[in-house]
Amino acid sequence: MMTRSALLSLLLVCGGGGAANATAAGCAAPEPGAALWLGHSRWDESDAQGRRLLRESGTLAGARLGLALRCAGWHGEADAGWRSGQRDYRGLSSSGAAIRTHSDIEERSLRVSLWRPLSPPSSGRTELALGLRGDWRSLDRDLASVGLVQGYPEQHRHATLALGLTAQRGSGMSSAPAGWHWGAELWLGGGPRGTVQVQLPTADPARLRTGRSTFGEAALSLRSAGFAAENRPPGWAHELRLSLRDERIAAGPSAPLWRHGVLVGSASQPRHRLVDAGLKATVVWRYR
Repeated sequence: MMTRSALLSLLLVCGGGGAANATAAGCAAPEPGAALWLGHSRWDESDAQGRRLLRESGTLAGARLGLALRCAGWHGEADAGWRSGQRDYRGLSSSGAAIRTHSDIEERSLRVSLWRPLSPPSSGRTELALGLRGDWRSLDRDLASVGLVQGYPEQHRHATLALGLTAQRGSGMSSAPAGWHWGAELWLGGGPRGTVQVQLPTADPARLRTGRSTFGEAALSLRSAGFAAENRPPGWAHELRLSLRDERIAAGPSAPLWRHGVLVGSASQPRHRLVDAGLKATVVWRYR
């Protein structure tokens, strides 16, 4: 499994040697960037009748490292991220008793996106761009034991693909502070079935499948002048981004549970909903 340090080192190595190659290919030099994220995370699970089985909520924090590249009007980005924290857990045991505990969360992700402007840059109007984004996420969720109820770990893996639209107010129209611009993004997408590796206290490790996923994401950003411009001068640029993401994953099929070669039952991953709201602060550097 790729660790947090391996994810971030991969991007640093690529950025160190990519500037000369990109310039030789007729593109602008790659722009390395770093971001910090802080937000609220909520996880709900429900049964086939829509009754809620559990709710988790709490604060997560994380960081991302990435590279951006601009070629002939196209804008590509690749980044790796990590976030962690703890969510309060309120749910029911297998016997129906109410439980209150917590889950430790650690998530790693890889993201690749590609943007194409729909109109040439202009200081007198809103600039639009169309985007395509692919994500892969690995989420470790460790439910803590409480009383006689034993906790257990889960490892969720899934990928998504989304289409996006971004809008940025031209400098002549912006009501933002001097030297800054407002921007907005909207993403709609989904993904195929994912996997959940679960270690229940009464069974051998099991691999479950989830259903397909759908999600929507909206964001409002405040960017320093030239953050997304192709011809901005060398130096630092900044962005503050407030986002809301709502992802729903359908229930998966039932799978057998074994213990030392003996069938002891079955399990399935219920349908669940993950809502994240957070603030991300990003800095990028342009060489020349």
